[in-house]
Amino acid sequence: ALKAGADKAAKDDRVKLKKAKRRAEKQLQKVNAAARDAGREALSELDFLKIMEDLEPQLCVALAERLGGEEAAVLAELADFVVCGVPKTAEPAKKIVKLSSGPKVRAPWSEGEIKMLDKACKRFKAGSMNRWEQVADYLNSQMNSKNPRTHQECISQFQKPLVDPKEHAKKLENAEKPPPPPVVAAAEVAAAAAAPDWSDAQ
Repeated sequence: ALKAGADKAAKDDRVKLKKAKRRAEKQLQKVNAAARDAGREALSELDFLKIMEDLEPQLCVALAERLGGEEAAVLAELADFVVCGVPKTAEPAKKIVKLSSGPKVRAPWSEGEIKMLDKACKRFKAGSMNRWEQVADYLNSQMNSKNPRTHQECISQFQKPLVDPKEHAKKLENAEKPPPPPVVAAAEVAAAAAAPDWSDAQ
């Protein structure tokens, strides 16, 4: 939720900056057209459009703010941009994050988490938009765990078989084997052999 709010705020800032650049472009275009009509030094329409396309929004707004009494200086600066190119602002240094060399070890899934995952998968049917993100959000909101599960973890857990195939194969092998014959002591076998044959009464 915090990330979504930050993303929305950043998007709103970009939109505001684009609108400010458009307003500044219109102001600069009016001044350039007025200078050209008056016969003063001004940019051609094509050069002006190329410069505005390459100009950073902050620089464009800053130039438009200087138009109050420095129109000639601003137009001269724009003419310099045609000759020398538009200055680019320095890219902010990217933060380097070191990842651990080994895979991230997560806690095994509890029975409660597996049951909640099953419930979430039944609730959010296959084919629904952002299904696994919704499943992960539902699971995390219901379980209130300190280490929330990602949608990737939910997918891999869902794809695991419910029964371990090796254990299942062992159970099947044991079930198919006939039970071993009963062990009879050698003395019992000898006594049975020495006993007389069956009588008519038996």
